Amino acid sequence: MIKNTEYTALVLVRKESFYEWVQMAGHQAGEEAESTFEGDYGTYLVKDVVTPEDVYTFLQSGYREMFENELSQWYDRKFWPHELTTELFVEFFEVQVHRQVYQTG
Repeated sequence: MIKNTEYTALVLVRKESFYEWVQMAGHQAGEEAESTFEGDYGTYLVKDVVTPEDVYTFLQSGYREMFENELSQWYDRKFWPHELTTELFVEFFEVQVHRQVYQTG
């Protein structure tokens, strides 16, 4: 039986600014980076985030942890932008909200 879960999925869709950072960081690291992984986006399951207001509140306090996780998948901290602000987060990612999260099996 398929069950609805208590979670909402927040999908961080990478924007062009993110890919520009990947290329710049790759150049600084002396590597050639793969610039796109179409559809391979970070997905975060969060509880008690249902309304648009909930999403906004969660992102105000939780954006940095997700931001750091996304960047760490590519390069060491020494190649990251100096300040990981909410403005830069919004510049790098579109946040898609999916409330219909089901568990199978």
